[in-house]
Amino acid sequence: MENLLSINTIIFTFWGYQMSYVEFIGTIFNLWCVWLAVKNKILTWPVGLVGIVFYIFLFYQIQLYSDLFEQIYFFFASFYGWWLWLPSKNKKETGKDAELQITPNTFRKNTIYLVVILLGTVIVGSFMSNIHLYFPAYFPIPAAFPFLDALTTIMSFVATILMAQRKIECWYLWITVDVIGVWLYYEQSVKFIALEYVIFLILAVSGYLKWKNEGANIKHGLVLGKFAPFHKGHQSLVEAALKNTDMVYVMIYDCPQVIDIPLKTRAEWIRKIYPQVHVLEVPSGPPDSKEDPEIMRQHEEFIREHLPEPITHLFSSEWYGDYISKALGAENICVDQNRNIIPISGTKVRSNPHEYRDYLHPIVYRDFIKKIVFLGAESTGKTTIAEEVAKEHKTEWMPEYGREYWEKNNTEGKLSKEQLVELANIHLEKEEELLQKANKYLFVDSNAITTEMFSRFYHGDAHPELSRLAKESESRYDLVFVCDTDIPYVEDGTRSGAKHREIFQRQIIEDLNKRGVSFILLSGTIKDRINKINETLKKFKLK
Repeated sequence: MENLLSINTIIFTFWGYQMSYVEFIGTIFNLWCVWLAVKNKILTWPVGLVGIVFYIFLFYQIQLYSDLFEQIYFFFASFYGWWLWLPSKNKKETGKDAELQITPNTFRKNTIYLVVILLGTVIVGSFMSNIHLYFPAYFPIPAAFPFLDALTTIMSFVATILMAQRKIECWYLWITVDVIGVWLYYEQSVKFIALEYVIFLILAVSGYLKWKNEGANIKHGLVLGKFAPFHKGHQSLVEAALKNTDMVYVMIYDCPQVIDIPLKTRAEWIRKIYPQVHVLEVPSGPPDSKEDPEIMRQHEEFIREHLPEPITHLFSSEWYGDYISKALGAENICVDQNRNIIPISGTKVRSNPHEYRDYLHPIVYRDFIKKIVFLGAESTGKTTIAEEVAKEHKTEWMPEYGREYWEKNNTEGKLSKEQLVELANIHLEKEEELLQKANKYLFVDSNAITTEMFSRFYHGDAHPELSRLAKESESRYDLVFVCDTDIPYVEDGTRSGAKHREIFQRQIIEDLNKRGVSFILLSGTIKDRINKINETLKKFKLK
């Protein structure tokens, strides 16, 4: 095998040119690889790996050291390309197996790649000019054509990345590399590889034409807006884009001055409802303006700058759709501009999201629900109060799950630290389910903070995961009420006694103060407590 990888082991002589095994086999596999790339076949990458291994041995022996390192790079980059081209790679985004599509690159990215090529050529070329001085034991002979070799190397690096991403610009680079390669390898007396590069050049031109034709048939849609909040009118835009294009981008702006629900939360609404679209979270851009041409130009540039690739169709229901689509070189698809099909707007929903909840997906409406939690020791009226106020406000309430879990899973009246973690997680899951059904409020009996307190009370400490859940609970609820112990203690056979109630109550209040969690203390009869809750809710801002 060692002899086969030597350039001195000849397989045949062609027109006086002695062909080595390593050059012949590497060339055949590389030609096959490029032909498969032209055909847009995933087999491109494993076939290319074979040719790369043979070329690594070849270039080391003919002192084309930049090409040697280039092949090492190709070896690892091929696995990246292979992974990107796997149909299952896009399953998470599209909901089904789908190949990566051929698309053009943005002007901004092309500019960045061009700068990388120029700087890389200078740096690598300078290094290769002196590599025989830096590492004489490994590279005893000076590099041949170091800067030209470096240029084709860096261009090939970039072209491989672009090919892995199925960007059509990869062929521009491959064509340039092949033209230089024909002359370079002919000068180095590896004429078979020079001939190979002639064939590569023909294939690269063919690949460009084929990819250009295939890419022209792929439609990219864009929907943009603040989505404050994301309502059924916005959904109709996204659904129109999904129906009429192959890939959909949804660009969502930050707008803290319009709505207090964070950008990340609003973006997650769209991802959860339409997992097949690509959501682009961007900062607040220039304001919309029908009057100021300069602001309109800034808005156009802002959108173009944040798009990962050119789009072919813009879907909108606003006046700006016409001028933005022209700036992007896209077709403007106007959807229900007069709100005849879905008579709703973001302004209307923001004015009273609960009145217009029918225009909101449950995933969106969930974030307008105010979560009210009742904490306190055992037998302080939490369950009764949560149930009663939920009935009064015609909404849902979340019973304390601890009792149900304890009855099913306790061992000699106790739960382990791991079981308490499971209990807290199930409680949260049930809470999330009820949020989808709630109206304005969700009233919750206890939370992970209480569960952690029980763990410390019975075990002396708490599982780290339970402590993490308790920490998250500090900011999860919009209002926290603590039920006082000034009502009679009722023993039900599962509680730890009136004495422990007082101890536990003090610990709860101390813990909340330590955590910095604001709370309202409820005292008096059940009726008094409910009246105080209702008074508080009247003052509480509903958004």
